[in-house]
Amino acid sequence: MDNDLVQRKTELLEYTIGGQQFWVHSIKSARDDIDIEPPKSESGTAPSDPACDAVGSPPEDADPPVDFKLRLAWQVWPAALALGHHLATQFPGGHWEGKRVLELGTGTGILGFLMSSLGADVILSDVAHALAVVEANIRVNKDRLRGRCAALSLDWTAFDEADFYGRVAAAWQVPVADVNFDYVLCSDCICEGLYLWDAFIKCLRSLCQGNTRGITANVIRGKEYECLSAMADHFDMEQKPIVDPPYGLSLDMPVLIYELTGS
Repeated sequence: MDNDLVQRKTELLEYTIGGQQFWVHSIKSARDDIDIEPPKSESGTAPSDPACDAVGSPPEDADPPVDFKLRLAWQVWPAALALGHHLATQFPGGHWEGKRVLELGTGTGILGFLMSSLGADVILSDVAHALAVVEANIRVNKDRLRGRCAALSLDWTAFDEADFYGRVAAAWQVPVADVNFDYVLCSDCICEGLYLWDAFIKCLRSLCQGNTRGITANVIRGKEYECLSAMADHFDMEQKPIVDPPYGLSLDMPVLIYELTGS
């Protein structure tokens, strides 16, 4: 997945999350699938991304359709917006300054951008073939990010902890021994029939050691309760309410937020 495909298959939209605005490349062909309406821009023209702009605009049929899982990844979903609202409003002022945050299944990266704008150092992770949009979105939003923000591949069905921590150390330019996370964030990482729950839980357990806390948000569409029940076998889970959701955040389908600590 390269920049010219990002240019052809996505559109640049402005979203509000946690009270802040970010521009993200979002998949064009999936617009009818998403259950939130992107807000109209309040700031006019979208920022330019030279790496994408340079390739021009080939015909739409120049590539085969983007595969289904990638179409899901390249959207902004209500669970991410709900979790962003929770993280921005339900922690003390300045809480995220200097925190180290890992996001699993980052998709467009918008949740991680919010955390970086609040001062956290962030690793945005997803499967390798989904990272082109994340990297493009980092470039577009670079002036709004305060903490370090890097995109790295992570496939929880084949998670190699030593390899991943080594790549984090290289991205952050710190010794491997100094790599740790205060929080691991996941929004809509549980999706019935698409992802292996046991592999996801195993990866999450590896990452949430010691003082590392996990925070998950998920729209409940069907069998997600089964995964949440399995997670409760390995974590102490505390459900968090969505307090004063902002205007325009669609909660037609329930979003459940949980804070996790190792049990």
